[in-house]
Amino acid sequence: MSPASWDGALRGAADALGLGMWRLDLQSNLASWDAVGAELLDREGPQSAAAFVGRLEAGLGEQSLPDWAHDEGWVSAHLSYRTAEGPRYLQLAGRRSGRLWQGSIQDVTQERMLRQRVVEAERLEAIGRLSAGVSHNFNNMLTIIIACLDDAEGQLVGRQSTDPELVRDIHDAQEAARRASAVVNNMTLLTRSDEEVPREHRHIQPLCSGALEGLRHVAVEGLNILQSIPADLWVWQPPGVLEQVVGNLLANANYALRSVASPTLWLSAQRSESFGVATLELTVSDNGSGVPPEIEPHLFQPFVTSKGNEGTGLGLATASELVSAMGGQLAYRPRQGGGAEFVIVLPLAASSPKPEPLSKQGILSGDLYGRRILIVDDEPIIQRLITRILEFAGAKVTSAGDLASARAVLRRPYDVVLLDQTLGPEEGLQLLPDLRASKMTRVLVFSGKGIEPSVMPLVDGVVSKPVGAKALVQAIQNVLSTAAK
Repeated sequence: MSPASWDGALRGAADALGLGMWRLDLQSNLASWDAVGAELLDREGPQSAAAFVGRLEAGLGEQSLPDWAHDEGWVSAHLSYRTAEGPRYLQLAGRRSGRLWQGSIQDVTQERMLRQRVVEAERLEAIGRLSAGVSHNFNNMLTIIIACLDDAEGQLVGRQSTDPELVRDIHDAQEAARRASAVVNNMTLLTRSDEEVPREHRHIQPLCSGALEGLRHVAVEGLNILQSIPADLWVWQPPGVLEQVVGNLLANANYALRSVASPTLWLSAQRSESFGVATLELTVSDNGSGVPPEIEPHLFQPFVTSKGNEGTGLGLATASELVSAMGGQLAYRPRQGGGAEFVIVLPLAASSPKPEPLSKQGILSGDLYGRRILIVDDEPIIQRLITRILEFAGAKVTSAGDLASARAVLRRPYDVVLLDQTLGPEEGLQLLPDLRASKMTRVLVFSGKGIEPSVMPLVDGVVSKPVGAKALVQAIQNVLSTAAK
């Protein structure tokens, strides 16, 4: 085959692979490329060697260029730049012959984006595994905190000299503890996409008011908050998810306003429509310095942060995944006039839910009068606190901290058993065969990390840690009333 034929065959193969060709002539100090290379580099015609090398340096970032005069060959990791369609990634390869470099240019955008998605998925999966592992112990601590706060609240009720600010602080701490538990549980949702996640109607107006109230204790000095939240906006979401996302965005905005002379934060919501579907647009804005341009393309990737050593880079990545799991989208755009603006877009619920009967506002002595209840939990403090709650409600309580102790006291009959799913190194669910031997005993699994769907038919209900006193008594009453039918 003649040289011309070879050249033609190589050019045809390059075209089929989408390869462009480039040349850097150090003798003439000119760089040039073919038509495919011109399209990939977004450049027309030859240019000076210095301009071409400058273009490479800008796109390569911290990667190093070859020693053009001495290196024999070079393959770049990637050259990146932005286009109207989004980021583009190119790979350059070439060899030197005397003072002439020749090589190829290939578009590797799809390959790189796929690799990034795989890395992000692996990181989020690792986060999910980690959160599932720590959720039990974390929720145990929150259970203690909430029980102590409930007890403190109960002791303050009815006192004439009670400071209203103290009561308010206790309520805020209770809500923060419950939201902290929701954060851990929502992290585990990211690795349970194949499971049916329970959802509930949430009213946007009080949800936003609650998030802003949580900001009150940590707001920067002089913070001006402007909000516009119309009434009658509802979404259908897993419990606590939207609160976590909004709380994260508010915390980020508050952080960005630390050194601003007149710090201002905007929280607004409006009804919109996308492709014939009614949607909620919930916007959090601030007049801070905004997101640095070099971070913006990677803003929602795990472990990317603009807070230096003060940030983990997990907040926005998790928020984005949670909003996607709700069928929505979290987006960023620079705010007009300076600052940052984050927009949550979610499908709106068709209508507000039907009002449910009001539950009891307090625990009455005698709510569980005469009921025999067994607590199986390896945390002595949790045993003590729950025992006090249930005894105040009139129950007769026995407790055990491990499987052997629980089996030893099971010779007596119990109306309800509160069974912790994890008992130190043991699995509390191993006690189920013993408990199911008595058809009269109701079993409530006490869990801080959810239970497998296969276990649900074997128990009468689940009480998620942490749980407040009212909710715990109500859960026990519900399972007892079901048993009586």
